[in-house]
Amino acid sequence: DFGDYEEKMPKGMNMHYHQWGLGGNDASKSNEKEGEEDSDRRYFFSFQETIKKLGHENRPAIDILKIDCEKCEWRTYSDWFEPSVPMIQQILVETHNSPQQFVLNFFDGIMEKNDYVMFHKEPNIQFSNGDAIEFGFLKLEKNFFQANGGGNEEVSDLTLKYDV
Repeated sequence: DFGDYEEKMPKGMNMHYHQWGLGGNDASKSNEKEGEEDSDRRYFFSFQETIKKLGHENRPAIDILKIDCEKCEWRTYSDWFEPSVPMIQQILVETHNSPQQFVLNFFDGIMEKNDYVMFHKEPNIQFSNGDAIEFGFLKLEKNFFQANGGGNEEVSDLTLKYDV
């Protein structure tokens, strides 16, 4: 939604609404408003461009990433873990329509490959008839998984089997 919601945001809380969408790493090559040359007028930015545009590229960590991008999560989640992106402590994501070809890689990419555990799952029944599900993931130290009998594979397999 590219509406202008900045005026509706609470004042004095360092919260902002930005009128752009999240695209893949090639977002800078397309999706410019017709007839506009100014890169600030684009509709879509990659995750790395967004981090830079917000001035977060040199931070050691991002405490919370809340993302509800109407299906872009399936195409962009691997961008969240690029070396140029600060470590994300907590990911709150709303998934949409769960396309079969992306689901396993999405959850493996977050949990198994990047050492997150799922701590929350809730269907959004108010606006999406259950086709959208809110998830919460928390980054843990790699030794947590080693101390509990091996790699994160066992934790993610168990979680995927029962939670997804």
